[in-house]
Amino acid sequence: MKSYELTAVDPKTIMLISGALGAVMSIVLYLLKRSYPPSIRGLELWALSLAMGFFAGALFSTIGKLPTPLSTTLPSLLTFFGPYISMVGTQRFFGARQRHLPWVGLILAAVGTSIWFTYMKPDYGTRLQLSTAIVATICLAHAWLVWKMSGKTLAGRIALVVLIGGGAVQLMRFVTAGLYPAGEN
Repeated sequence: MKSYELTAVDPKTIMLISGALGAVMSIVLYLLKRSYPPSIRGLELWALSLAMGFFAGALFSTIGKLPTPLSTTLPSLLTFFGPYISMVGTQRFFGARQRHLPWVGLILAAVGTSIWFTYMKPDYGTRLQLSTAIVATICLAHAWLVWKMSGKTLAGRIALVVLIGGGAVQLMRFVTAGLYPAGEN
């Protein structure tokens, strides 16, 4: 009997698999939206957020095969806006006040900075730290929103674990990107 050893994990494969799972969940949420009463708001934005994550992952996996605007710039934009759109969906779900300007301003500034470190002064490590910091910030702000609105329910607690876990993973990646060379892509 042959023994196989996993020596390395291909990040592109992981992105495609997680993106595919997000795409399936996006379809599920879209179908739920169609069958639930219109008073249940936010599902369509959660579905859109997951679809954005799928397309970001699929496009990131084309680095070196497609032009940089399609393989790096567009998926970076989707990576920043996807989690924000999910948070807006949660705001709508709970009927919470929405303040778009500060978040959109932060994301657009991050996109501009990412573009600078893609084309003008290429630096993958800086782009990686920027994207993880922005996504962590959005995840943790989303967790705070869930905590305020439904942190005591079982569903609220599960959402908190997922959002805080996602934010923690992003923060861990931020730190490791600063400690270890990130390579070129």
